[in-house]
Amino acid sequence: MKTNINSTSAWNHVNWKDIHKSVFILQRKIFHFSKLNDIEKVHQYQALLVNSFKSKLLAVRQITQDNKEKKIAGVDGVKFIPFNQRWELAQSLKLDGTAMPIRRISIPKKNGENRFLGIPTLTDKIKQKLVLFALEPQWEAKFDTNSYGFRPGRRPHDAVEAIYKSINRKPKYVLDADIEKCFDKIGHKPLLKKLNAHPKLTKQINNWLKTGIIDLDPFNSSENLIKETLKGVPQGGVISPLLANIAVDGVEKRLKDLVTQKYGVRVCKSLTVVRYADNIALVHPELQVIKFCKTELSIFLNELNLRLNPVKTNILHTLKRDNVTQTRGFEFLGFHIRQLPISKYKRNNQNRLYKTLIVPSKRSVSKHTENLKAILNRTVKNEAIISQLNPMIIGWSNYFRSGVSSEIFSYLDHKLFKMLFSRLKKIHRTRSAGWIYKRHFERINKYKWTFYYRPNDNHKAMILARHAKVKILRHVKVKGNYSIYDNNLAYWSQRLKKIPTISSSTLKLLKKQKGKCTLCSQEFSHEDIMEIDHVVPLSEGGKKIVSNTQLVHRYCHHKKRV
Repeated sequence: MKTNINSTSAWNHVNWKDIHKSVFILQRKIFHFSKLNDIEKVHQYQALLVNSFKSKLLAVRQITQDNKEKKIAGVDGVKFIPFNQRWELAQSLKLDGTAMPIRRISIPKKNGENRFLGIPTLTDKIKQKLVLFALEPQWEAKFDTNSYGFRPGRRPHDAVEAIYKSINRKPKYVLDADIEKCFDKIGHKPLLKKLNAHPKLTKQINNWLKTGIIDLDPFNSSENLIKETLKGVPQGGVISPLLANIAVDGVEKRLKDLVTQKYGVRVCKSLTVVRYADNIALVHPELQVIKFCKTELSIFLNELNLRLNPVKTNILHTLKRDNVTQTRGFEFLGFHIRQLPISKYKRNNQNRLYKTLIVPSKRSVSKHTENLKAILNRTVKNEAIISQLNPMIIGWSNYFRSGVSSEIFSYLDHKLFKMLFSRLKKIHRTRSAGWIYKRHFERINKYKWTFYYRPNDNHKAMILARHAKVKILRHVKVKGNYSIYDNNLAYWSQRLKKIPTISSSTLKLLKKQKGKCTLCSQEFSHEDIMEIDHVVPLSEGGKKIVSNTQLVHRYCHHKKRV
C-alpha cells in the first residue's frame, strides 16, 4: 500500500490542544442548555458537534491511537488504520444512519455461563465515539446525583464513599441489588424514547441497536448468519455503557418520590440510593422502607424489560449478622462494607457504639491470589515473573488503598512469598533453602527476603513489588452534581491528584508539572491517557532517573517519537 505523504504529514501536525478546546466548548454549550431544559438549543449544538471536522479528528484519534484496550476486529477484520488513512477517514466520516453487523464473542464465566461481547467494526466505533461526544454532556446534566458508573470524573471509590457517609453515623439496612444481564436485556423502545437527543443521533443509535449479530465461525464461513437483535445493548460498543446508564437513570428520583409519598419527607431524607452501572445499593435504617423500595425497584426495572437477579440481590444489615451466612455487612464493587461494635472499654470517651470498616472482600482477595499463582505456575525466569507480577500487584493495591487494607496487604505479601518460595524449591529440587536465598533474594531496605533479578553487575536490579509498600490513601468523594463539563477546571485538576488508582511515580510527576503535559502545556483531564517519557531518550544516552522523566499525553508521546 502506498503511503499518502500529505495525509500523513497533516495528521502528524494536527494541533490537538486547539482540537480539544473547540470540542469542549461545544460540549459545554450542550451541558449548559441541557441544565436549562432548552432541548432546541441542545439539538442545535449536537448537530454542530457531530458535523465538525475537529470532533471527527478527535474521534478517529481516540479509537485508532489512544485506545488502551486490546484491539479486536469486527466483522470487517480491521484492527488498525495507518496514519495516512486516519486523516482521510476523518474527512469522509458521516452519520448516515448505516451500521455494520456486530461480531459476537463469548467469554466463559466461573458459574458455567457465558458472557457475550459485541464488537462493532472500527468505523462504527469511531462513529459511536462521535455520537458519545454529543450525547454525554446532555445526560451529564441530568444523571442522578449518586450515579457513578461509566461517567467521566467518577469512579467506584466515589460510590463506596457515598455508602460510607450514609452509614457512618447510624447502622442501617441495605438492599444489595444486582440487575440480571442488564446490557443483554434492555428494551429498545423505552431506551430510544428516553434519549431525547437530536433525531439524527437517535436514528443512528436505533440502527446500531438493531443491526444484528454474527457469531463468526473460522472453520465454516457459510454458517455465519446474521441474528436479529430485538433487545439489549451490545457489550463491547463504545457508546454501550452510556446507553445502559441512560436506560437505568432516574431510579434514585423515582424511589425517593415514592418513599416521600408513602412515608413522608423525614423518612425519605434517610434513604440513600447509590448506583454503579448495574449494581445498586439502597440504604435506610428501617427494614419496611427497604422492602418497599425493593418492590418499587422491580416495577421500575420491569418497564425497561429488566429484572433483579434473585441470587445476587439480598437485604442485609451493616451491623447485625445475617441469619444464613452469619456475616456482617455486604460486598460492593470488590469491597466488603461492615460495622463492628465497640466495647465500652475502647470508646475513648466517645459515644460511638460501633466502627465502620471497608476492606477488600474475601472474593477479591481469593481471585487476586489465584491470578498471582497462575503467573507463577506458567513463568520460570525471574525477569518474566517480576515484569508480569508487578503491574498486577501495584494495580490491585492502588484500587484497594482507599480502604482499611494494611493487614490484607501484609497477608498477601506473606502468601505470595510462600507461593514463590514453593515454586523455586520445585525448580531447584536438590538445593537448600540457604542456596535459594543467596541466588534469588536479597536484603533491600528493611525487607530481608526481597525477590530480585539483576542481569549483570552494571545494571540496576529489578525488584518484586510489595502490596504493603502501597500507602493507604483515603478517597475524597466527588461533590454532588459536579461534572467535567461545568467548566470548573481548577476543581477537576485538583481531583486528578487524589485518584487512588494512579501510581506514586505518576502522582509525583503530576504534582511537579502542576497537572500539565510538558510537551503541549495542556492540563490533563480524567479521560486522558498519561505516559511517563524520558526527556533524553535511552537510545541517545539518557538515564533511568527521576530527573530525566516527564509525564505526557499518549498522543504527545507518540508525536515526539515520530
